Amino acid sequence: MKTQIFTFCFSIVFGLLSAQTMQTFQTSNGIPSIFPSQTIKTVAPNTQNVYNHQNGIQQPFPSQVITTNPQSGVKQVYSTTNGIQDIIPVQVIKPNTMGGYDIFETKNGIPNITPSKTMRPDPMGGIAVFPTQNGIPSVSPDKTIRPNQGGFDIVQYKSGLPELFPSKTIKVKDP
Repeated sequence: MKTQIFTFCFSIVFGLLSAQTMQTFQTSNGIPSIFPSQTIKTVAPNTQNVYNHQNGIQQPFPSQVITTNPQSGVKQVYSTTNGIQDIIPVQVIKPNTMGGYDIFETKNGIPNITPSKTMRPDPMGGIAVFPTQNGIPSVSPDKTIRPNQGGFDIVQYKSGLPELFPSKTIKVKDP
C-alpha cells in the first residue's frame, strides 16, 4: 500500500507541531467536510500513528506508522496489518539541501536511488511538492501546503496553476 502525499506533508508539518493531533478533511468547493478522513497522532517520541476514518469514525488500528530519526531527520513510513507495523518501510523521507525533503519509494525496504517527489519551501510560506523524473523535479509543483487559520490547506496544481479551492484541509487539534 503506497502512502498518499498528504501523509508526508502531514508528517513534515506535524514534526513542527509534534505535541499536536492533526486531522485531514476532504473539501468540496473549498468547504471542509464535517468528518475527518485521516488523523495523525504522536504516540511516542519521534513516532506518529496515521489513522483512517470511515464516516467520521476513526479506525481502531493505525494504517501507517511514521518514525523519525532525531539525529538525521530521516523519516520512515511503515504500513501496518491489524495495527502491527510492517518490518520494512514503504517510503523514506530524507532532508534535502533546499530546506525541504526528498521522498523515496522503497523496494524490499531499500530506498530507490532517485526520489519520487521533492518537497521544498514555497514563497507563500508553505511547502511545495514537486514530482520528479529520474530524480529531476518538475518545473511546477503538483500541490502545495499553505498555512491557514488553525491549520493548513492542500492546494492541487493543474498545468502549473493552482486550483481555486483547496482539495484538503489539515486542522490542528488541541491535545
